[in-house]
Amino acid sequence: MIAFDEIEPAHTRITAMGSDAEHKNEVQPQAVVRSDLYVADSLTQTRQLSELHHATVADLFGEDRSFSELGQIAVGAVVGRTNDQQISIADLTGTGIQDTAIANLAFIRTLAANVGTKIEDNLRKTFVDKGLVRAGSGNLNSGDKWNFCLTLA
Repeated sequence: MIAFDEIEPAHTRITAMGSDAEHKNEVQPQAVVRSDLYVADSLTQTRQLSELHHATVADLFGEDRSFSELGQIAVGAVVGRTNDQQISIADLTGTGIQDTAIANLAFIRTLAANVGTKIEDNLRKTFVDKGLVRAGSGNLNSGDKWNFCLTLA
């Protein structure tokens, strides 16, 4: 868990992923308050679970406090970070369409930058067969039938 006192005053971007139950969180509630920008994938979900939920339960935010959603920033409806000095927290509880879009964008940028490691079919099967990873969103339509989003099991 990321503690309040571990956050540097600038150049900090935290992406919290995986707090998909009411009892889970990855960032101390005080750290959410300290951030300059808190962005949720879905406010409906983050108000019930995840980092925002814990900050609200700790009475650090009112239940009616307004925050931006990732989709609003992505389409330019609201402004995200305005400079590199800001501390931002992206609270991703898991909305399938956004997860797939993010994975696809990361994959496209990885190909464009010619970086990353291709997992060959036999290696991919080994990881999946041993239960080390799960195939996530499947074929990302890149023309290579084994381009999968892999997540830790």
